[in-house]
Amino acid sequence: KLKCDELEKQKKDSDSHCAALEKEKKDIVDYLKHSVLEKEDEAQELSERLESQRQASDQAREALRLQHERLRQELRARIEELTGENGTLATRLAVLEEFQEQKEQLMSNMASLEKQLVSLKEEHKADVHSLEMKALLEKRRLKEMESHAAATAAQLGHLVDQRVPEATRRALRENAEASARCGQLSEQAHALMKENAALRDRKSQLAVDVDILEQMLGELSRKSCVRKKVMEQLTEKCRQLQTELELCRQEHRQLHAKHKLALARTETLRFTEFIEFIRSYRALDSSYPRSRSFKGVQGK
Repeated sequence: KLKCDELEKQKKDSDSHCAALEKEKKDIVDYLKHSVLEKEDEAQELSERLESQRQASDQAREALRLQHERLRQELRARIEELTGENGTLATRLAVLEEFQEQKEQLMSNMASLEKQLVSLKEEHKADVHSLEMKALLEKRRLKEMESHAAATAAQLGHLVDQRVPEATRRALRENAEASARCGQLSEQAHALMKENAALRDRKSQLAVDVDILEQMLGELSRKSCVRKKVMEQLTEKCRQLQTELELCRQEHRQLHAKHKLALARTETLRFTEFIEFIRSYRALDSSYPRSRSFKGVQGK
């Protein structure tokens, strides 16, 4: 009977202990279920956050891509515009260089014409002087011939009584020669006067040509100054456009570098969040062995 009482007591103690273990197991199971639900909620929240951040990252990346594409198109359009302007400026510079060459050629022609004009003036002066000297000599010879004719006439008057027939023939012959010589001298003087008038006309025409050339030279000089200023302005504009083009290229390179950096940061953020998500799941999974140990206690 004592043994039965003792066994009964042990049974009650065992039942009480089992009830306590059952209650403890139930509490632990409830706790684990609650923990699992919390972990699942946390995992769901992390998954939603990851998805939201992934979508935000995709949107940000798409926005960056669109911005990069827009800026790239604007930069390409600007580069094409600057290239066109550079082509136009190069064409205008080529035209100005051609004009400069033409101007230099005209200046060379002007110098040559001026030299020719000086030479013609000197030749004209020498010809006029020569004609004047010839006219003076012819006048002197004409006077000498007139003096000779007068002397001949006096001699004829002196010798008229002695040798009338021979003197008459000689006087007539000398008079005819003198008349012919006077006619030749008159013709030569007339020709020299015509040549002198022609040379004067040529001198006047050359003076008019010189005035025209001087006016042309002044006009060319004025146009050259204007085009020189235009060339300087175009050169400065070309330099500014080249500087602006280089700045646009630098901006494009910086924007491309920023785009790559943003993509790298996005990928790093996604990888970090993925690692955190894996760690959370591993922490959640580490609680399941404890649950299996309590099931082993219940089976015993």
